[in-house]
Amino acid sequence: MHKVQIAPSAEGDLLDGYAFYELQDPGPYRTASKRFPFSIYYQFDDKTATVAAVLDARRNPKTLRRVLSDRH
Repeated sequence: MHKVQIAPSAEGDLLDGYAFYELQDPGPYRTASKRFPFSIYYQFDDKTATVAAVLDARRNPKTLRRVLSDRH
């Protein structure tokens, strides 16, 4: 089993997503989703899976590639 590590940039992505959805409907609530609109980008080494980014999959593919290349 791999250890999972979240890169600071991916942590920022998660916080941005949280803030966005809190603006839509603040407070404690539960929403069932048929589709999770975020893609999780990660890398493996021998013992660790590092989450590099958590990005909205509905964004322009060119933008996604640019963000990912800027983080490498």
